[in-house]
Amino acid sequence: MSMAYMHGNLAERLDSEVDVRQRPRYQAAPRLDVINGRGRDAKAGVAPVVLTAISSAKVIGVALVACCLVALSLMGVTRLVQEQDRSVTSAISSEQSSARQLEVQLAVNEDSSRIIGLSTQLYGMVPADSSTIIEVPTDGAVTTAATTQAEEPAE
Repeated sequence: MSMAYMHGNLAERLDSEVDVRQRPRYQAAPRLDVINGRGRDAKAGVAPVVLTAISSAKVIGVALVACCLVALSLMGVTRLVQEQDRSVTSAISSEQSSARQLEVQLAVNEDSSRIIGLSTQLYGMVPADSSTIIEVPTDGAVTTAATTQAEEPAE
């Protein structure tokens, strides 16, 4: 082969025929504008930095909404606990007043003059002429105390 043949019209014609035969025939396909770094999800008129900023804003917004929901639920639980505390406090105070009334009633009921009066008036019991008091010390030895005369009931 000579040099002239490589640069001549025949070489160019052979190259173009080879290109035409080897080139596949494409049908018209829809055009996709692709922006580097985002693939098919990219918007043709929006820069990738703007899309990243929008995505970041979405994440921050979701985080803020989640924090607000947590704060609202904590406020609800706090209110419920405060209401329960108030009810328990009122129940305790009412029980304490009932306990004071019961202590007073017990003191009245344990009064010896009241017991003697009830036993003689309601049950027809007669006061004893004398009584014997038995004292039991902690060491277990039983001793008998002096006999005393019964007191007259006060009316």
